[in-house]
Amino acid sequence: MSVLTGESDPRVGVEQAMAWRDFTSGPFTFRRFPGGHFFLTAQQDAVTAAVAADLGRLLRPAAR
Repeated sequence: MSVLTGESDPRVGVEQAMAWRDFTSGPFTFRRFPGGHFFLTAQQDAVTAAVAADLGRLLRPAAR
């Protein structure tokens, strides 16, 4: 699970975002980006890169 939030989001604090960890037994990633509740608009490239990196780790076979 990947959780993304804006650093100055007045609606979702770090504690609330981190609570999502309780809903998965798999990998969990938490990232904060500059901006408020609608950080996705201003941080589109960074968010896309973060999601692609998370998906890449999940889809890549584990090196053993």
